[in-house]
Amino acid sequence: MTQHFCVFTSIYKEIIHYFLNIKKQNKMKKHVIYSMIVICGLTTSCTYYPRLTGIPLIKEKGDTRIEGGVGVFSQSAQVSVAHGATENIAFHLAASIDPYGPQGSSGLYTQGAIGYYKNFQDRRVMEMYGGLALGRSEAHNAERGTVFGNYQMYFAQFNIGNIEQKKANMEYGFGLKSGILSSKMTDAEYFGYDYPQNKPYPVYRLNGIVAEPTLFLRFGGEKLKFFTSLGYSLYYQMNNTDQWLPASAPNFGLGISYSFGGNTNSKYFQK
Repeated sequence: MTQHFCVFTSIYKEIIHYFLNIKKQNKMKKHVIYSMIVICGLTTSCTYYPRLTGIPLIKEKGDTRIEGGVGVFSQSAQVSVAHGATENIAFHLAASIDPYGPQGSSGLYTQGAIGYYKNFQDRRVMEMYGGLALGRSEAHNAERGTVFGNYQMYFAQFNIGNIEQKKANMEYGFGLKSGILSSKMTDAEYFGYDYPQNKPYPVYRLNGIVAEPTLFLRFGGEKLKFFTSLGYSLYYQMNNTDQWLPASAPNFGLGISYSFGGNTNSKYFQK
């Protein structure tokens, strides 16, 4: 486990360094940023984490992409399927499970979305999805207790990126998901209150806004690629602010991406 952790964090450092473009002479600044992000990711128990298989970049009708991987910080398994139904309309389904998350957290998550995509014919693709996500989660605080329950989120997601570059069939881009997260959570003394032993724990309805930026990189063969992604969920609660839902956290993903279908003989794909 320790060996795998070292490998993951080493890769993570290189990804962060690439995207932030920090100069070599700022070594101290780099180490501080890396340490803060890694510590935050490994010590946070959250009810919601970014899902990192969510930027398919569908290029044309019939194009299908299947991705599966792991969220390192959330300790979750994730899978997604996206398909270009017409020249501009695509469907996207995703699910994840994290039975043994950080600090004893756990959860299930699924989402469905339909969206519009645009292929600019210069290896750039833009997507805009709208959908619904459903989940169940549990978070722990070692000094207090547990909070658990169900949630749903209506969301919109914007993706843009470059696909099928000449070098290593590289694909990279950016996604931003935002939505309204509504949850019904049972407080088993997570929020620091001592409740009577002979009464049931209170249930809170918590509503908030989520913004979830994600960066990704895919490379490998023409159809089968390795992917890595980095995301963060930012959460602002709109009610019951004394019972703040733990839903802001980073995540780092690794996995495999497979695409097939579409017109691979068009001039767009000649390299």
